[in-house]
Amino acid sequence: MKNFTYLDGGSLLCNQDKTSRKKLQGDDSLAAAPKISCNYDNEADEEKTISFLEHKELGSLQFTLKYDLRRSQLNVNILRGEDFPLISSSNVSFTYVVVELQPFSQKYEAKAQTRYARNSISPVFNDTIHYQIPVQELQGQTLLLSVYDINHLSAHDLIGSVKINVDGNFLASGAERIYKENLKFEDDNPKLVGEILVGLRWKKDKETLDVTIQEASSLRIMDQDRHTSSPYVKIQVFINSFLVLKKRTKVEKKTLSPKFRKTFSVHVPGDSLTRNTQLVLTVKHVAKFRRKHVIGQLYFGLDAKASTSEQWEIIRKGSEYVEMWHELDAPLDNSTWQSRSKVNYLLFEDNNSDDNHSLAELSDRSDTRSDSALLRYSRSF
Repeated sequence: MKNFTYLDGGSLLCNQDKTSRKKLQGDDSLAAAPKISCNYDNEADEEKTISFLEHKELGSLQFTLKYDLRRSQLNVNILRGEDFPLISSSNVSFTYVVVELQPFSQKYEAKAQTRYARNSISPVFNDTIHYQIPVQELQGQTLLLSVYDINHLSAHDLIGSVKINVDGNFLASGAERIYKENLKFEDDNPKLVGEILVGLRWKKDKETLDVTIQEASSLRIMDQDRHTSSPYVKIQVFINSFLVLKKRTKVEKKTLSPKFRKTFSVHVPGDSLTRNTQLVLTVKHVAKFRRKHVIGQLYFGLDAKASTSEQWEIIRKGSEYVEMWHELDAPLDNSTWQSRSKVNYLLFEDNNSDDNHSLAELSDRSDTRSDSALLRYSRSF
């Protein structure tokens, strides 16, 4: 049996008995299991498969919850699954369960998984995960258990998940509760990509805009194998649709709640902060082979949403430093940029390329002429 122990701050201890390393024997019932192919030739095939999963019986998961009052510890014991569908076209099943306790897991990044179960549509896990959490915090927690099938060619495939509200009052008595819940397929909402804490200060006398990237939280998981992300933030400032600043923070590896604590300054002449300036923050994930993928974006200035417009208005009227949390927007898609400005077009091109290509080359040229560009802006005001 493998035990995960989460201590304060989300540190992890892992112990595994030798007996649990033995592979499960092949299950003859694999031949009769429902088969779902996830080797997609195009996006339409993928959408059909997802639609099928949403209406298919996906099996069930059996587990128990028990709270240890002496240790202030919640024990989640994943017992077994029943009648999982076959995801792989090779008729081989490698399944495991990812366990999250929300919002506890988001605060401490305390996410764990069971061992892999091989060649069985009704796998036996018998893995226990321990959460070090005060009894008074149990009420209001949500337990999410997601069953995945290992895909060696791409991101692991979600079979289905179970979500329950933790009954803190019942567990506080020390009693054990047994669950057997049917799996449901719920595709992640792409709009819920995370939050970011941004500080802004407009020094009108010095014609300088200070942008501070403090931290982010609850970022979307981009590395499905490790159930984490390696994010950084790119800062772009446009004046009259010209890119005059492009900077980035360092990469914070393997975290969904990165701390950046980085300030950038850009010269913004005259009163162009209100009329012509756009600030765009793009949170990206560094994947294998240094490929970059957009997690989410945030816009200040023209065409901005209400929350960022509020912060923009506050700094425009004074010189105080203002910090606010904002929900990240999903990255621009093909239909979005076509109906909007040149800046949106450049951002769309940037989102669909690595930082070392395409828009980066254009940005380098913009950076080299930024002084002359700003001089032209100054003369125009």
